[in-house]
Amino acid sequence: MKWLKKDEDKKEQFIFGDYITEYAIIMVFLAFVSPIVGIFIVKLLKLGNVFADLGVYGDFLGGSTLPFLTIVTIAFVYNTFKLQKEQLKTQKEEMRMTRETLEEQNKTARMQRFENSFFKHLEEIRSDKETNFGNQLTELSLSMGDLLYSSLMLYKKAMTAYQDEDKSHFAIPNQSEYQYFFGNYESHADASLNDSGFYDKRVYSFALKINRVFDIIYQYRNSMEKSEVEFYLGYLFAEIDFSTWSLVLLQNCIMPQRTQIINELKLDNWIHPSFDAGLSELDIHFISYVVHGDPFYSYEQ
Repeated sequence: MKWLKKDEDKKEQFIFGDYITEYAIIMVFLAFVSPIVGIFIVKLLKLGNVFADLGVYGDFLGGSTLPFLTIVTIAFVYNTFKLQKEQLKTQKEEMRMTRETLEEQNKTARMQRFENSFFKHLEEIRSDKETNFGNQLTELSLSMGDLLYSSLMLYKKAMTAYQDEDKSHFAIPNQSEYQYFFGNYESHADASLNDSGFYDKRVYSFALKINRVFDIIYQYRNSMEKSEVEFYLGYLFAEIDFSTWSLVLLQNCIMPQRTQIINELKLDNWIHPSFDAGLSELDIHFISYVVHGDPFYSYEQ
């Protein structure tokens, strides 16, 4: 019979639940055979007065059949329980797979919305970057990149002038005086940005478009892997030059509500390796203090 054969899949393991039907057939068979055996003993073998022993025989009949029928009932109850358990397990797995599919679909939809917004704004940045503007100082036609590079140089010149006025003021003090020192530094940086022309309507409008791209990446960051966030930041970085990134990052640090975005996206990591060509070392210390609370924050961490 089935349970006597070698089961290749189960490696000869005995599993009671797999043979319930066979056992049930045997129990039912025994239930029918049991009273016949009783009749044979009482009537044919003349081992007792049938009428005198009728009550006893009734007890014998019930006692001989009920155990087998009870075993059959228990076996089918067990089988029903097992089937229900397997069905529940299957339903849970299907629900899990459905949930994962929905989550994947939601992520795909969110990424599609993100990319639509990202590349739309990037196209605006690209368009503005290639537009030429008349420069009031030189009377030359300059691109947005030229204007921002000029702003960066003027910013550094203005900050240098502040340092020349009071050199001791720009020597980083001990930790207990960080807040006072960098509070004053922030004021000078803001004033220097104003002197540089960064807050000129055309230039600042361009910077705000870059900020909007930062905001979009920040909003959708939880739908992306870390490498994907870095990829899109790198894509943006490739569209603008170091002077633009430097000034926008610095201006973000002057706005307290922007600190979390800088920290979450690690925007300062993109400027630190090239600070010699962009911001000064003191500017980097200022950014590190604002973002990490430590002006000597190690970017290799």
